[in-house]
Amino acid sequence: MASDSVPAWTPYVSVAAFVVALTGLAWQLWLFRLSGARLQVRLMAAFFLVDGSMLFQSPVSGWPKGGPAPRIQTLVGKLPAVHLAVVEVINVGRSPVSVSQVALDFGPIKVWRPWDRWYYSTPLVPLLHGKAAAERDVYEPIRLEAGEQYTAIMFIGYPEPSHLPKSVRATARPAGRRARRSSWRHRWRSGIQVPQFPWMDADPIENKLLEIVFPLLSAMDISKLNATYADILEQCQQMADINRQDIEIRLRAALGEADADHQHLWTETIGNIEELAPGLRASWEHRALTGAVQTEGGP
Repeated sequence: MASDSVPAWTPYVSVAAFVVALTGLAWQLWLFRLSGARLQVRLMAAFFLVDGSMLFQSPVSGWPKGGPAPRIQTLVGKLPAVHLAVVEVINVGRSPVSVSQVALDFGPIKVWRPWDRWYYSTPLVPLLHGKAAAERDVYEPIRLEAGEQYTAIMFIGYPEPSHLPKSVRATARPAGRRARRSSWRHRWRSGIQVPQFPWMDADPIENKLLEIVFPLLSAMDISKLNATYADILEQCQQMADINRQDIEIRLRAALGEADADHQHLWTETIGNIEELAPGLRASWEHRALTGAVQTEGGP
């Protein structure tokens, strides 16, 4: 019979041919994916000390629960620091690509409209490996060759896009393609508290003053951060009552005349310092009172 003439190994040959064909298809699809530009986006937290000495950057996986190594925590001490987001965009493909809209993605504004997302971006901070990005025109697309990396450092002192819990990720849009976001596994699980560092021991009110002054200094001359911050802090401590004119005189003495591009930053910074001054004095008075009580109760 005809069925008796079919070798017993025929089904195995058919299965092997199917596996080879499927492997070939998968290989062709993989080569097609590798042939173009591919972006890898990473988001890391960092903090910059008021004295301008160091920028501490977390691993991609984030800080350990207890914070960084003890030696770093010792170096930081009670110094105020600003919180920063470090966004790295890497072209891991084989061809160049133009990239735009590098920002932080706080997720969809409304659950039923996932394409309508809440993006947060600030003027880039000219620090270390992020200095080149800060010197570029923000509206100019970034061209990345194969293997090239673009690093943007953003100030995230007090963004409050929503009081609801959010998953914060970095995002970048390659030309002609949908936006690429950083790893979901390494997202920032936060709402209004975009990564803070509870192991830091700085005075919260003094740290708030640094966050107020920092955007203006980073836009004009970040090298004068420590001196300007100390000057404003001293003025708030010594004067019983300060006003906008006093603050403006101090700032202009430290930084020089403001140009038109930064005028809005001047206005906002001066107003915020004026509002914060009473809180600073109350904090210092409470600290002095607490210290006096502890001294009296000592041995």
